[in-house]
Amino acid sequence: MEISMVRTRAQATRDVQVEIAAQWVWPDKTVAQWDSDLTLLTDKERVENTTEQEEHATRAQRNAAYKSLERFTMQTVAALKVSARGNTAVQEALKRLPGQPFGRPQSLARAKAVAEAWNTLLPNLALSPSHTHAAFESAITHATNLDAATSAAKAKWRHAAEDLAEHLAQLDSDNKAWYALASRLYGAETTEGALLRSRVPVTGKS
Repeated sequence: MEISMVRTRAQATRDVQVEIAAQWVWPDKTVAQWDSDLTLLTDKERVENTTEQEEHATRAQRNAAYKSLERFTMQTVAALKVSARGNTAVQEALKRLPGQPFGRPQSLARAKAVAEAWNTLLPNLALSPSHTHAAFESAITHATNLDAATSAAKAKWRHAAEDLAEHLAQLDSDNKAWYALASRLYGAETTEGALLRSRVPVTGKS
């Protein structure tokens, strides 16, 4: 169901209920409760939109961190192989490193294996002043932390989306229940019936 349609119908229902209050008041929901639910709908929609944007931003940061880590890993492997030329034992150890990754878990596993090999086989090797073993470990930690942050952001977004959907479904149900009863109490030939039929938008079943 569309949020805009449910909101528009709820607002119209609330307004018509005010106009015909002298003749009939729906006992299930007061005007104040309609107002509260409309405000809540706006608030919950805002939270859902905000958490979605936060999840997308965190995911983008994570993806960028993994691309950087994969590049760092490839540079490290190349440097280790060059530095180990003539050292058969080290060359054999490097051959046992995981192959090219096919996803984040494999990328992370490969990076950790390369970091361990670097520290064990050639601990004094530095690609450059900014490409050290410590920097490589830091890149691994950064990617790992962003993995956790992305999962948390996704869970937060999912909770907000479910909360919005639940509220929207309840408001939609109230809209239909009010109209079903009001339209039966007041036929199209009555002033109240003509008012609610002209003012309250409905699609499909009421």
